[in-house]
Amino acid sequence: MQDGVRGRSLARRVSPALMLLILGLTTSFATELLAAPLDKPASKPAMDDKPGLAEEQILSTTDKITQPVDTDAEAMRHNDLGVAFVFKGDLGQAIDEFKHALRLQPNYFAAHLNLANTLLDVGRNDAAMVEFKEALRLKPDDPKTHNDLGVALKEMGNLEGAIAEFRAVLRHNPSDVNAHNNLGVTLKAMGDLDGAIAEYRTAASLQPNDVNAHFNLGLGLMEKRQPEAAVSEFRTALHLRPNDAKIRLNLGNALAGMGQRMEAAQELRQYLRLELDTPANRRWLEQAEAKLRELEMP
Repeated sequence: MQDGVRGRSLARRVSPALMLLILGLTTSFATELLAAPLDKPASKPAMDDKPGLAEEQILSTTDKITQPVDTDAEAMRHNDLGVAFVFKGDLGQAIDEFKHALRLQPNYFAAHLNLANTLLDVGRNDAAMVEFKEALRLKPDDPKTHNDLGVALKEMGNLEGAIAEFRAVLRHNPSDVNAHNNLGVTLKAMGDLDGAIAEYRTAASLQPNDVNAHFNLGLGLMEKRQPEAAVSEFRTALHLRPNDAKIRLNLGNALAGMGQRMEAAQELRQYLRLELDTPANRRWLEQAEAKLRELEMP
């Protein structure tokens, strides 16, 4: 049976940051929440880009379900319909569809994993853990399941459990960049800054164009009081993602700490131009405005 699996992203829980995968789309995830958090997932699909897409997929899939089909095929359609409802933001209906798929095919791996992630998003953590266990029973070495479970455990505060899951991924695939990033984020939360930096360096060496690895490494180096090295990492991240407000804010702060007032002010102005004025961002906007006034003083 073909897997249509949605995914998760580590950079929160300030707000849920989901990444959906439909029939083979791969994920990248892992950003870290620190001094000024990059509080959005690396590649979360924007629902507003194609407002009719979810409705069209739901109508198309629902039409197929009404046709006489075999049990496996119908289970797959209910799974895909559940993913479409997640895109639409109707998590309750998505859960119903994933459960319907599992009634038709109890050993449907993708439906168990999708249900686990969606249950987490509505706060049903215990039920989600049951589904993760079922997914791992069906595919004990599946790296995505271990990654998703690690992210879930990290968000639930079980840091040791999360580390174990990310290391399980790396035992099977030492080159998994996302697992190195996620492990770094979790090690830092455990207080192991040197271990976190080592993981970020590994991720950046494996994938030099990984924005999250360079950004997280920059944050770690700032905490190690190595601003010059941090600036280098932030500049690399900014080259890869020029319009990212949070990268510019952290670069501006790092430059200010080095005494490079003009360059720091320029980055902070760019941050204030790019950042959305939302309640979640208000703190960082106010800090940037205050720092910019300080830098512009004669």
